[in-house]
Amino acid sequence: MPSGVLPNARAVNKYLEFLACPCCRDDIIQRAADSLMCRGCARRYRVLGNIPILLPPFLLCGNGWQRWENLEDGYLRFYAKWSKESHLTVRAAYRSFYDWCDMRDSQNVSILDVGGANGIHRVIEWNYPEKINYFNLDPRIHFLHRYHVELYPREKEIDFSYVVGVGEYLPFRSNVFDICVSTAAVDHFMSPADVFHEIFRCLKVGGKLFLMATKEGASRTTKREKSLLPRIADFWREYGFAATVKNLSRRMPLLPFLVKPRKSDPHAHHFRSIGELTDLLSMFNVTRSTEAEVGQHSRFYIECEKG
Repeated sequence: MPSGVLPNARAVNKYLEFLACPCCRDDIIQRAADSLMCRGCARRYRVLGNIPILLPPFLLCGNGWQRWENLEDGYLRFYAKWSKESHLTVRAAYRSFYDWCDMRDSQNVSILDVGGANGIHRVIEWNYPEKINYFNLDPRIHFLHRYHVELYPREKEIDFSYVVGVGEYLPFRSNVFDICVSTAAVDHFMSPADVFHEIFRCLKVGGKLFLMATKEGASRTTKREKSLLPRIADFWREYGFAATVKNLSRRMPLLPFLVKPRKSDPHAHHFRSIGELTDLLSMFNVTRSTEAEVGQHSRFYIECEKG
C-alpha cells in the first residue's frame, strides 16, 4: 500500500470490540499488526495501513462482485476528474441534507457511515468530529482527492475507524451504533434490502438511520438543447452518423430515451420515488419515519428510528 494514504486511519486494536466476522458474526481477534482472525470460524482477514479488509471471501468469487467493481471503476475515473468547484458544488447538496437531519452537534455517540468513501464527511458535516466515534465503511480503500486536504485541513488532524466491507454483510456486532448515515450510496448497493436489514441489526434500539438518495434521472435535464449534446454524441459513437441523423429528424422528442445508459454509470439501482425506499424500510422494525423530497424533488431524505 502506498505510504501516506489515509494516515489518519485509527489503529484497529482501538475498536476491536465493535468488529464481527462478516461471515459468521463471531468476535474478531487481532493476530498481528497486519492480520485479524475470527474466533468462531477461524477465517483470516488482512489489515492494510490500519484499515481492516473485512470482505466475505465467498463474495469475491461471484459475478456480482465483478459487476460491482466494474461499476465502481467507472465512478472512480469520473470522480478523479472533479475540479475544486465540483467538490464545492456537491458539498452544498450534502450540507442541505445534514441541516435537515439536525445532528451536527452530536457528541459521545457511535456513528456508522455506510458507503462513506474516504470518510471526509466527518470533518465537514459534524461540528465536533473529535467527540464522535465515527466508523466509515466502504468496499474499497479510497484515496483522498487532491483537493480534500486543501479544502478541509482537519482531515489530517483527526483519526477515524476505516473498515473495508459491504453493507450486505456488515462486519460489526449487533446493537452497537447510535446513528447510521448513508448519503448517495443506496443506489450503489447490490441489494438495498439486505443492507437495511444489516443496518438495523447493528443499530441500538432507538438508534436512527439517516438516508439520502437521488431520484432516477435527476442529474439529467432535457429541457435545454445544450444538455442533449453529450447524449447525441454518445448516440453517434454507438450507432453511427446515418442512425443519428435519422433519429434527429424523425424522433427528436424521444432521443433522450433512445440513448442507452452511459457505460460509466456506476449505479446498481435507480429509485423512481421516495415510496420505493420507504416500502423497503417498512419491512423492518421501524417505529418512526420522516421523509422529504428536496431540490425540485430530485433528492430523497429519510430519517427512521429502530424500534
